[in-house]
Amino acid sequence: FPGNTFEGNTFIPVILALKKKHRIDTLTVVADAAMISQHNIAELTQNGLRYIVGARMGNLPSLTIASVSKTLNGVDGATTRLATTHGDLICGFSLVRFRKDKREMEKQIQKAEHLLKMPGLVKRTKFLKSAGMAAYELNHDLMKKTESLLGIKGYYTNLDKDIAHDIIIRQYRNLWHVEQAF
Repeated sequence: FPGNTFEGNTFIPVILALKKKHRIDTLTVVADAAMISQHNIAELTQNGLRYIVGARMGNLPSLTIASVSKTLNGVDGATTRLATTHGDLICGFSLVRFRKDKREMEKQIQKAEHLLKMPGLVKRTKFLKSAGMAAYELNHDLMKKTESLLGIKGYYTNLDKDIAHDIIIRQYRNLWHVEQAF
């Protein structure tokens, strides 16, 4: 495919051709969140393919985020599973990820606060929102939402419920080997 072709539209035909060519009975697609849309999930399921896909946690409803955060309770290695329209959502908490996410959030807040002190230079940044008439303010709701997701990563899957959460998470984490090849 040409280099400017969106992979989300091409990967299902490629996977189906690979499965047919090599006579693969059972195949599980592991992909990052950018590869999957509701349409692609429906096609994967329709074609008998299983999947593990990174979830965009920030897009979840606030009540779901609050529930996941409360369930995981900041315990390193804790996991939970919820049924959703994208398949089951498995969420895990990692202390290492928490520290990284927290540092990143603090840097973004500092950047937003710095930009607020320079009204003529305000540009689009994560924790700023419009306050009307070319004015900006900190987006405290987004800050709270982001804080509740610190250390949490989510994965959508249609794999059987008897497959352990840590196996699903480990398989997704192996995705870096594929990306490194590029």
